[in-house]
Amino acid sequence: IDQFLPLPPASLLTVWTPPVTAKITVEPEPPNAAEGQDVLLRVRDVPGSPFLYEWFRGSILDSTQLIMSYKVESQTSTPGHAHSGRETVRADGSLLIRNSSEVQLWWEEPSQQSGAPQGNVLSVPGTAVLPKPHITSNNSDPVEHKDPVVLTCEPETQDTTYLWSIRGQSPPDGARLQLSPDNRTLTLLRVTRNDTGPYVCETRNPASAQRSDPLALNVLCCPQIHTARARPRVPLRPKGTTLTLDPGLVVTSCPGKARPAQPEPRRGGDGLPLGRGLGVHEL
Repeated sequence: IDQFLPLPPASLLTVWTPPVTAKITVEPEPPNAAEGQDVLLRVRDVPGSPFLYEWFRGSILDSTQLIMSYKVESQTSTPGHAHSGRETVRADGSLLIRNSSEVQLWWEEPSQQSGAPQGNVLSVPGTAVLPKPHITSNNSDPVEHKDPVVLTCEPETQDTTYLWSIRGQSPPDGARLQLSPDNRTLTLLRVTRNDTGPYVCETRNPASAQRSDPLALNVLCCPQIHTARARPRVPLRPKGTTLTLDPGLVVTSCPGKARPAQPEPRRGGDGLPLGRGLGVHEL
């Protein structure tokens, strides 16, 4: 179980006991071990008074794959060829593995034969601790009612459950929201100003659970076009009178026969004498 000895798909425990009919069980503690954790393979319901425990790599009795043996009467442990220095057999036959890596084991009913050891093969899923996820977006500044947005929970890991929350709630059912089959990708078909978030993705496996930092979208609203409302025409005054304009109006004057000069806009409140021509425009 170290870097020099690749881990086989199973480990075998043999318990030497008198020939009796019994059911031996082995329970991993914790049942879902993460890489780097200590794992105890606890032996239970051992019939009679066993005098020897042996743990092997693999699922067959192979002396070259012996991890460790334990003699009950003398309470002595003897490491085998497959011992990595991190395994210990306890007095009850349980095997302690320190700083375990990916342990792949399984449990089967022991075969009961007179005068033969009882072989017990067990399973401890080795699960890696998940890294902290983060959310990526194909468009962080979508236009309202126009752009779709695809949010992805990164990184992709095996045997992982992906969950999403929007403003602390599960995504609502609707035609505008779509989840990929593995729940890793959340698609908003047409965003609205109510879709800013924040969005959080969560990853889970039997050994750990992690949450991403929240992500908010900057939804851009479509520009609004305003139609100017024309004001009523200003009646002309007799020659020589003064016209006072409301704010927001521009007055331009030019001689009737001369070539029009460049307009000189002035704002309301000023008294202006009327010329031969008068134009009033709304700002």
